[in-house]
Amino acid sequence: MTKKCFFDPKNKIIIDLIDDRELSLFCAMPPFKHRNDSNSESFMLCEAEVDDLRKIYCRIGDRYFELSDRESLSHREIVERIKI
Repeated sequence: MTKKCFFDPKNKIIIDLIDDRELSLFCAMPPFKHRNDSNSESFMLCEAEVDDLRKIYCRIGDRYFELSDRESLSHREIVERIKI
């Protein structure tokens, strides 16, 4: 399994998902706050990790990403964090 990890300026770990098994999970998990636009989509897992911290999955173009952050983030904010 191969993952690329990088940090956004707020020291959050963002994982670039490139394993087919993990990509299949992207479609299998129950979504919370599922949003999309013409080139991207994002959703959070229903269960919080801690307080308001949730696992977030995002697709930008044909790339998939995973991060953990506040559930109050908008789709636009999630995409901006990953594009940095």
